Amino acid sequence: MCKIALIVDDETELVEMLHDGLKIVGISSLTAGNPKDAINIIDNDKTNISIVITDIYMKDGTGLEIIEHIRSTNLKDRLPVYVMSAGPPNKLSQETTDLMTGYIEKPFNVDDIVELIERIIE
Repeated sequence: MCKIALIVDDETELVEMLHDGLKIVGISSLTAGNPKDAINIIDNDKTNISIVITDIYMKDGTGLEIIEHIRSTNLKDRLPVYVMSAGPPNKLSQETTDLMTGYIEKPFNVDDIVELIERIIE
Protein backbone atom coordinates (compact mmCIF):
# COMPACT_ATOMS: atom_id res chain seq x y z
CA MET A 1 0.00 0.00 0.00
CA CYS A 2 1.26 3.44 -0.92
CA LYS A 3 1.67 5.73 2.06
CA ILE A 4 0.81 9.33 1.26
CA ALA A 5 0.07 12.17 3.65
CA LEU A 6 -1.72 15.32 2.54
CA ILE A 7 -0.39 18.33 4.45
CA VAL A 8 -2.47 21.51 4.31
CA ASP A 9 -1.23 24.77 5.80
CA ASP A 10 -0.59 28.29 4.58
CA GLU A 11 2.71 28.34 6.49
CA THR A 12 5.06 27.18 3.74
CA GLU A 13 8.00 26.57 6.07
CA LEU A 14 5.97 24.25 8.29
CA VAL A 15 4.68 22.31 5.28
CA GLU A 16 8.23 21.90 3.97
CA MET A 17 9.51 20.66 7.35
CA LEU A 18 6.75 18.05 7.58
CA HIS A 19 7.28 17.02 3.95
CA ASP A 20 11.02 16.58 4.52
CA GLY A 21 10.50 14.68 7.79
CA LEU A 22 8.05 12.27 6.17
CA LYS A 23 10.33 11.73 3.19
CA ILE A 24 13.12 10.57 5.51
CA VAL A 25 10.93 7.75 6.84
CA GLY A 26 9.62 6.75 3.42
CA ILE A 27 6.24 8.46 3.46
CA SER A 28 5.34 10.56 0.45
CA SER A 29 3.41 13.75 0.89
CA LEU A 30 1.22 16.01 -1.15
CA THR A 31 0.93 19.61 -0.04
CA ALA A 32 -1.59 22.40 -0.33
CA GLY A 33 -1.60 25.96 0.96
CA ASN A 34 -5.37 26.35 1.16
CA PRO A 35 -8.58 24.30 1.40
CA LYS A 36 -9.52 24.70 -2.29
CA ASP A 37 -6.23 23.18 -3.46
CA ALA A 38 -6.48 20.42 -0.85
CA ILE A 39 -9.98 19.47 -1.97
CA ASN A 40 -8.80 19.34 -5.60
CA ILE A 41 -5.96 17.01 -4.57
CA ILE A 42 -8.34 14.79 -2.59
CA ASP A 43 -10.81 14.58 -5.46
CA ASN A 44 -8.07 13.64 -7.93
CA ASP A 45 -6.16 11.22 -5.69
CA LYS A 46 -8.82 9.51 -3.56
CA THR A 47 -7.33 6.04 -3.49
CA ASN A 48 -3.79 6.87 -2.38
CA ILE A 49 -4.00 9.42 0.43
CA SER A 50 -3.57 7.71 3.80
CA ILE A 51 -3.97 10.69 6.15
CA VAL A 52 -4.74 14.41 6.04
CA ILE A 53 -3.00 16.87 8.37
CA THR A 54 -4.56 20.32 8.09
CA ASP A 55 -4.29 23.66 9.78
CA ILE A 56 -7.68 24.81 10.97
CA TYR A 57 -7.29 28.55 10.31
CA MET A 58 -5.76 29.66 7.01
CA LYS A 59 -5.85 32.91 5.05
CA ASP A 60 -8.05 31.45 2.32
CA GLY A 61 -10.37 29.23 4.32
CA THR A 62 -10.47 26.67 7.10
CA GLY A 63 -9.59 23.07 7.67
CA LEU A 64 -13.25 22.48 8.47
CA GLU A 65 -14.02 22.90 4.75
CA ILE A 66 -11.64 20.03 4.00
CA ILE A 67 -13.03 17.83 6.76
CA GLU A 68 -16.62 18.43 5.67
CA HIS A 69 -15.70 17.58 2.08
CA ILE A 70 -14.00 14.33 3.09
CA ARG A 71 -16.86 13.33 5.38
CA SER A 72 -19.34 13.87 2.53
CA THR A 73 -17.52 11.35 0.30
CA ASN A 74 -16.87 7.62 0.39
CA LEU A 75 -13.57 8.44 2.15
CA LYS A 76 -15.32 9.34 5.39
CA ASP A 77 -14.70 6.00 7.11
CA ARG A 78 -11.12 5.36 6.03
CA LEU A 79 -9.31 8.70 5.84
CA PRO A 80 -8.11 10.08 9.18
CA VAL A 81 -7.97 13.88 9.42
CA TYR A 82 -5.82 15.55 12.05
CA VAL A 83 -6.25 19.26 12.73
CA MET A 84 -3.33 21.56 13.64
CA SER A 85 -3.79 24.82 15.50
CA ALA A 86 -1.86 27.19 17.73
CA GLY A 87 -4.75 27.34 20.16
CA PRO A 88 -5.99 24.69 22.57
CA PRO A 89 -8.50 22.16 21.21
CA ASN A 90 -11.29 23.54 23.39
CA LYS A 91 -11.25 26.66 21.18
CA LEU A 92 -12.39 24.61 18.17
CA SER A 93 -16.07 24.44 17.27
CA GLN A 94 -18.01 21.36 18.34
CA GLU A 95 -18.63 20.63 14.67
CA THR A 96 -14.87 20.50 14.00
CA THR A 97 -14.09 18.27 16.96
CA ASP A 98 -16.93 15.92 16.01
CA LEU A 99 -15.57 15.49 12.48
CA MET A 100 -11.80 15.39 13.04
CA THR A 101 -9.82 12.29 13.98
CA GLY A 102 -7.30 14.03 16.22
CA TYR A 103 -5.65 17.29 17.21
CA ILE A 104 -2.05 18.54 16.95
CA GLU A 105 -1.16 21.67 18.90
CA LYS A 106 1.33 24.11 17.38
CA PRO A 107 4.17 24.59 17.89
CA PHE A 108 5.22 20.96 17.77
CA ASN A 109 8.29 18.84 17.25
CA VAL A 110 8.31 17.66 13.62
CA ASP A 111 9.85 14.31 14.60
CA ASP A 112 6.93 13.67 16.97
CA ILE A 113 4.39 14.38 14.23
CA VAL A 114 6.24 12.20 11.74
CA GLU A 115 6.22 9.38 14.30
CA LEU A 116 2.48 9.87 14.88
CA ILE A 117 1.78 9.74 11.14
CA GLU A 118 3.91 6.60 10.78
CA ARG A 119 1.91 4.85 13.52
CA ILE A 120 -1.43 5.84 12.06
CA ILE A 121 -0.80 4.73 8.49
CA GLU A 122 1.15 1.52 9.20
